[in-house]
Amino acid sequence: MCQEASNFQRVSPVLPAGLLLLFAATAPAATILEEIIVTAQKREQSIQDVPIAITAFSGEQLRELGFRESTDVVNMTPGVTASGNIGGQFLTFNIRGVNQSDFADLHESPNAVYIDQVYLSLMQANRFGLFDSERVEILKGPQGTLYGRNATGGLVHYITRKPTDAFESYGDFTYGSFNQTRFEGAVSGPLTANLKARAAILHNRHDEIFNNHVPGVDDEWGESSLAGRVHLLWEISPGAELLVTGFGGESETSTAPWQAFPTVSIVDANGNIVNTVKASPTETRTGIGPGGAQFCPLCLFVGPRPVPGADAFGFRDPDLHDRDVFKDFADDDTAKYRMYGGTGNLTWQLGGVTLTSVTDYRTMQKKGVRVDVDASPNDVLGFRADAENDQFSQEIRLSGEFESARWLLGAYYLTYDLDATQGAFGLDPTTNRLGFIGGLQFVSPARVETDSYSLFGQVEYDLTPALRMTTGLRVIRELKDFEHSAQILLLDGTVIVPALEGFPGVTLPNAQSLENNDTLWAGKIQLDWRPMDDLLLYGGVSRGVKAGGFNQQLGGIFAIENFKYGSEILTAYETGFKSSLLSGTTRLNGSFYYYSYDDFQAHAANNLLFFVVNADAIIKGVELELATQPLPGLELQFGFSYIDAEVQNVPLATGPLGSGQKLLVDVRPTFTPEVQFSGLARYEWPAFANGMMAVQGDFSYSGSSFTNITNFDSTKMDSYILGNLRLSYETADKRWQGDLFVKNVGDVLAEQLGFDMSTLFGGSLRSYLPPRWVGASIRYTWE
Repeated sequence: MCQEASNFQRVSPVLPAGLLLLFAATAPAATILEEIIVTAQKREQSIQDVPIAITAFSGEQLRELGFRESTDVVNMTPGVTASGNIGGQFLTFNIRGVNQSDFADLHESPNAVYIDQVYLSLMQANRFGLFDSERVEILKGPQGTLYGRNATGGLVHYITRKPTDAFESYGDFTYGSFNQTRFEGAVSGPLTANLKARAAILHNRHDEIFNNHVPGVDDEWGESSLAGRVHLLWEISPGAELLVTGFGGESETSTAPWQAFPTVSIVDANGNIVNTVKASPTETRTGIGPGGAQFCPLCLFVGPRPVPGADAFGFRDPDLHDRDVFKDFADDDTAKYRMYGGTGNLTWQLGGVTLTSVTDYRTMQKKGVRVDVDASPNDVLGFRADAENDQFSQEIRLSGEFESARWLLGAYYLTYDLDATQGAFGLDPTTNRLGFIGGLQFVSPARVETDSYSLFGQVEYDLTPALRMTTGLRVIRELKDFEHSAQILLLDGTVIVPALEGFPGVTLPNAQSLENNDTLWAGKIQLDWRPMDDLLLYGGVSRGVKAGGFNQQLGGIFAIENFKYGSEILTAYETGFKSSLLSGTTRLNGSFYYYSYDDFQAHAANNLLFFVVNADAIIKGVELELATQPLPGLELQFGFSYIDAEVQNVPLATGPLGSGQKLLVDVRPTFTPEVQFSGLARYEWPAFANGMMAVQGDFSYSGSSFTNITNFDSTKMDSYILGNLRLSYETADKRWQGDLFVKNVGDVLAEQLGFDMSTLFGGSLRSYLPPRWVGASIRYTWE
């Protein structure tokens, strides 16, 4: 729940200006910024030499800045936001308006997540990425040439620390709000002359944040995680080494921490829902029809509302800003996430050519995820989800360089077998407000088998000493087989209807067997020019792709018109600059982009019916990042992004009285604020026996955005500003470090995720970023 980082690249100023000026008065001269090395192009380069929009943090920066969660990194990255999955209990990344906010496990994100060069196909897998970190890199824009499938919008790459030549070890303990205890530790060093090892562990837990006031029902929003990793690095010969990694992690969370607020549908004469809004304190209608009349043919409940201003069954949370909830169904440790596996990375120098082979197998599970959909003391509807995914991948690369060119060729194979079940349930047949579902589970088991093959290459050619051209191409063949059915179970899991053909009044396709075979290509062509040593200019066109896939019904209750959706293609035009100013004390980087999106895979939601539709989109934006050390010990960082985005002709569901023609609307993509900016100020000075004291403040602003592609009023999340403070001390020998911190200083209610359930129970759902979090940490390093 808390995080750590370091030196130079991504936070925000919250410290009073007068305090910084006081520090500045004692400092004599500016200092040169630390160089950050990245591997965005599959080789080590300075971040200022890579013609890609990148935000990166070294492991040292992560430690010093106190970044311990992915959200800490995201908040300081222009153009990037994080939404949640299952109430925000793990994250999905949104890059420049490109996102996948459907939490169905069948869907992969268009923004790839990598750990140590390995792609993760299941979105939940990034829970275990950020510990004992060497670096985090966020690449923006299509990265399909070198990274392949599903890097349409960009990617997030976690690089972990590897074995060291000399012995080193550390332990880092944190205690924070809600009885949080977090321990991270590692030990590294040589075992023999040719064999080195590193082992790392993370344990993090906290008590429930929400207090549930329904007697006999658990509190909510707690978590406990344990993860470990072992690296063995074998120097086979002077030109060859093999890194073998074993890893595992388990996380246990409560039911999803939703809160509900009453909403009402706006309905036209044909029964089309054209908007949903927050219910006024006097509202009693199920839906608002023409002329303000009570009218809602699609609502699943019968009005009027029993309590004015409440949901369909009379509940209204008295205060969404407190941490009190009123839920008839909650469990403090119901959901369990697991990931185990191993990776082998072989690097072999063959004369002037480098051979790299990355082999990985991992199994990922999600069990017992349960949600009180109405988030109320009434028994209306619950949601469940379980998944298991076995993944194997193999990548082989050859790379080298000539006098004026650098080249890379590779082949990649990925296969995974995913079983995913989701459904709806009611707790008690005698009290269930929907009646038919009480005591039953309506579930939809689905299976997707995927095989993806690709060949890729990239060449960088020096046209002149200052002008370089980069061209790249990747060809992808992807095969998917899909099976889907619908069943009725008792709450204990007993199957009573093994093949549900339909539900009263609804015709449902059942036992679907479909396939999706795509041949796709991604590529780029780009020029970058260095007119002087401290300035890099670049511009080019790149193409990103993501294969089509399948939607999943919710237990056969909510029917899906189209199980299958098509592939998406993003053509990105981008230009940018990277500059070093004021004798190396300042860096200013910027980028400008225009995206033309064909068949953008837009996530839509109607009650508990979640599905993906294809629609074209146009996205334009600008990003700026500034980092400076104007005085010794003083660091300032600023980030800004502006995104103008439109998804065109998105089909909304047709009402029951209409002509059969869908309403087509132009909307903004989900979780895409128009404006974001952030800043950080950090000052360190000698204190207490030649140690170093540091004070730090950061902030991040995120403009309003929508949780649903409909852009209805009730799905709009308000803008917010988050601020954090940190005070730290490190001894002169760098063995001891202590920190005091406050995160979300203003205890801001920052919305993270939401769903519109206006026609289901007359309300909508929200989950939030964590409240104010106060803590202290201590770290000791052995060398």
